[in-house]
Amino acid sequence: MDEEVVQQDQIVEEKKSTSSMFVETFASQLEQEQHRLTSEPSETAAARRIRDIISSVNKDFNAKLEPFYARPLLGRRCFMFMAIWLVICDIIYFVSFQKNTVAAIILTLLAMVMFMVGMGIILAMYLGEDKFNFFLPKKACYNVETEFTTPYKYSLKSTENTEPNNTIVLCANHDSLPGMYFEDRGIFKMFALIYTPFFMFTFILMCIIKMATGIDTTGKIVALALIPAILSLVAMFVFVAHYSLFPAHARENNCISPSIALAVFVTLYGQRNHLPENTRIVYVSFGGENSGHEGSKAFVERHLARDRGFNNAKVVCLEEVNSGSIIVSRQDTIRNIKYSEELRNTIVKVGQENNIEYVEEKAFATIHGHIANSFQKQGIQAINIYGKDESEKNPVPVNSESIQKLFDLTLGTVKDILKEDKN
Repeated sequence: MDEEVVQQDQIVEEKKSTSSMFVETFASQLEQEQHRLTSEPSETAAARRIRDIISSVNKDFNAKLEPFYARPLLGRRCFMFMAIWLVICDIIYFVSFQKNTVAAIILTLLAMVMFMVGMGIILAMYLGEDKFNFFLPKKACYNVETEFTTPYKYSLKSTENTEPNNTIVLCANHDSLPGMYFEDRGIFKMFALIYTPFFMFTFILMCIIKMATGIDTTGKIVALALIPAILSLVAMFVFVAHYSLFPAHARENNCISPSIALAVFVTLYGQRNHLPENTRIVYVSFGGENSGHEGSKAFVERHLARDRGFNNAKVVCLEEVNSGSIIVSRQDTIRNIKYSEELRNTIVKVGQENNIEYVEEKAFATIHGHIANSFQKQGIQAINIYGKDESEKNPVPVNSESIQKLFDLTLGTVKDILKEDKN
């Protein structure tokens, strides 16, 4: 065997054995920036820290910040707007209690229609829809990107004006989820998810009953006023308290996922001479991802328009790793987005070959979508891998062993993709 190949294999093994240490060290450095909500100074500081760390790992990595405008209140934190809209609808509803029957019906109908349309729009924004976000404030946010292209080996082509043969994107996010005002968020979240649709149905039903029966008796007036009033007060509390606006309540991102993605990127760079020629490997860590996936949307829009060969990219998205239980997503059921079956099959194959267990994502495991949505919507093949507790009694902890498995799975998947593309 060629001596250079032997030396390269030894380097690869050494990097693999220390990959979990690299991930934990990188993640611990990023955790110094706390409360990283979208566009907060701490999130920007984290983006700069990632850029600086990448540059310190290897001087050949030209890491850069890619600025974009994000709307911090898009996604989970816009839930509070339901309380504001409910106050407006309640005012119209209670004004409708008057002797003029026609006026009462018109005002009640107006309150009901406004309630349905307004709540529908806010719910859409809560789920990340950006068509109605024009009134939300915009703030600067940053993605961190770096890449390399493997050299030509078997041909004499010039890299000038030549599209890469393959493009692989390794991505994750460094921003944090908005938190809640309560420590036991699980119980309150469950209550909010149950109470919200119940209240909406009840409010609409009260409007219909009021228009149908009128308010010609004291009993009707009391019932049609008291029930919506009490339910509305509870709803306002739920809408305001569901997610906190304050960075201090943020659910900290442990940054395991961007660290694993970077470890795989660095490992592939070390093996670049043994990868298919003219292959571009891209690493990106998104900001603003927990605000309607603003980071990945901005990245796709920028690179789809500018980058050569980006249309044919294959994207491996590493989302938050809060458990050693590895989950692979198949589709976003709510938005009817199916992720790449080809990439999923590759992950399954690599997992079986390396005895790495994974769990199939449940149909409605997430209501806010995945990073891969931004890519898959544009026809770019993408898949999500993340770690989440599926068992409350015996959760699988995040430790060096589980980090190593996720690293091996990601690295093996990329190599397998390149092997298939070469064939």
